[in-house]
Amino acid sequence: MLREITRGLTGGVSYLFDHVHHYKKYELNKKDDLINVDISGISRRSLKGILLIFEYDFEHGQRNADRFVNPRIKKIELTIDGNSNALYNKGYKEENQWSEICQHFMPEDSKQSENTYIDLKSYYDNDKFALWIDLRSTQDNQLHGTGKIQMSDKNDITLAIQKKREGNDENARYFMHAYIVSDERINIENKELKSFEL
Repeated sequence: MLREITRGLTGGVSYLFDHVHHYKKYELNKKDDLINVDISGISRRSLKGILLIFEYDFEHGQRNADRFVNPRIKKIELTIDGNSNALYNKGYKEENQWSEICQHFMPEDSKQSENTYIDLKSYYDNDKFALWIDLRSTQDNQLHGTGKIQMSDKNDITLAIQKKREGNDENARYFMHAYIVSDERINIENKELKSFEL
């Protein structure tokens, strides 16, 4: 086994994985019913998708790392490279959110099974929510390099997020974190890092 690994590291080997980049943190008021997000200035050979997670305002040291709130997003108007409603003709609606997140975060063998760690009810109602916008050309998680080519000077992605209005308290807040997920490759040759492809 050691000889095999050494041979690979000497002769050349590539490691493929997901690169997760924390793009931006947004502070939102619960009473807001429209959120505008602009993803720009990034270059990726294969942009897999955008992940949005929401958490309640919290005191320092009191954050629950397993709790991600559902802000009741009703619809998202997606504009990709100037094309409006690029993924969903009538907008990305609340009923699309569960199937969309399953595409990337559920293992291939679980996609056809009911035996999953989280179910639809827990996803929407039990603070296990995350919003995934899949930009790949295929839903197969085993394929690498099927994401959107993103050029920092040419391509923009904008999200107009319509959500349910929650009360009128000016101090009631959410924090929204936007993550960029893309394919990455590290190439090693002669036991040294040869290249890093993002």
